[in-house]
Amino acid sequence: MNTERFIAGQRKGLNLFFATFAILLSVMWSATFCDRAFYLGWGWDREILWLTPPMMLFGVVLRFVCMAIFRFVDGVRNGS
Repeated sequence: MNTERFIAGQRKGLNLFFATFAILLSVMWSATFCDRAFYLGWGWDREILWLTPPMMLFGVVLRFVCMAIFRFVDGVRNGS
């Protein structure tokens, strides 16, 4: 397998995973907020309201580190 294609696939997979993670957190936060604000009785745990921002921040930092590693590997492969 071509190394360039492999690294591109890894980047695409990481972006897909991060987008899924961000969407899931957003849906959970929105559902909890609506449940608490409008007394809907869905039973969502209110801790997600304050846990979501640190989880999202950790995800962004992790994505940044992974992209830096991919860039380093691609640079080493190209000899730059």
